[in-house]
Amino acid sequence: MTTANDIFSAALSLMGADGERARYESRALAGINLLAADLVCLDRALKGEVAAAAAAVPSLGSLQDVTDLADILTRSLIPVGLAAFLLNEEEESRAAFFQRIYRSEKEILLRQFSTGRRHSVRNVYGGCHGAGV
Repeated sequence: MTTANDIFSAALSLMGADGERARYESRALAGINLLAADLVCLDRALKGEVAAAAAAVPSLGSLQDVTDLADILTRSLIPVGLAAFLLNEEEESRAAFFQRIYRSEKEILLRQFSTGRRHSVRNVYGGCHGAGV
């Protein structure tokens, strides 16, 4: 399982800010909780669970807390999103770079793991099939 501290450390590494932990630490937990809320339905899909309309949003109280989110989210997607969140007010171009990666990777995962319901479509217009109409 991954702790919030693991996610924060990965984000700092992505940002190239390993030595600036204290500078970002006060905002890290809020960013992780925000991203966890954004990804709760995807997390359920990755685990093969049915996502309820009002799914419970996991919330961490400290950086030492362990998250129960899917590993692919905590080890790749959330650190990228957190890097964007932490850089947002300071370096907009770098924040936008990480934000684009976050959105792109999230969309890829949503397409791969979200389940839709397939059903046949009934011809509601009538007419002749195969008559060139």
